[in-house]
Amino acid sequence: MKNYSKLHILFAMGIVFSSTAMVQAYGSSSKKSDSQEVSRGGGKHCMKNIEHDLSMIMKDFRKDHDVSATNSKLDALEPRIKKSVAAMKKNEEHGKMWETHENTLHRKLKEARQEVARYSEKN
Repeated sequence: MKNYSKLHILFAMGIVFSSTAMVQAYGSSSKKSDSQEVSRGGGKHCMKNIEHDLSMIMKDFRKDHDVSATNSKLDALEPRIKKSVAAMKKNEEHGKMWETHENTLHRKLKEARQEVARYSEKN
């Protein structure tokens, strides 16, 4: 049997403890993100997903300047906003936060439509 010094033993224990701590931290963070996704509702009607899609539509518009395609994509967002707000009203865990989200989404949609309209007036 080999003679291990105290340094070798401490080093091995450090590796074991740090790896178990990392595994536990990773496991708890994945459980946390799963529970947050469930509580938020997730899916394509989630407010964050709608905002992301809106920003991607505007990014494509700024690159391509295709007014008709952008308007049709913006029209397709309105039913998703209504479904998102309806789901938030149904759950209503945090009081009337759905009003704030509804106003935010409609404001961003209106700003996007105004940007498209300004571009179409110029050209």
